[in-house]
Amino acid sequence: MVLFIIGSVSIGLFLGFSNNNLQLDAPTPWQIGFQDGASPGFEGIVTLHDSIMFYLIWILVSVF
Repeated sequence: MVLFIIGSVSIGLFLGFSNNNLQLDAPTPWQIGFQDGASPGFEGIVTLHDSIMFYLIWILVSVF
């Protein structure tokens, strides 16, 4: 009986921790924006995207 309780608690804790870890940076429905970068290269791509969008919107607002 004691082993069953210890086993149940340990499995519950393992599934609870692993479930939270698996859903970090997971896409969500109707997500706006990028997920957090997993590598420095992707973080650079996101920074480049943000810079290009800033200047693109600035040019569009100033022209129109």
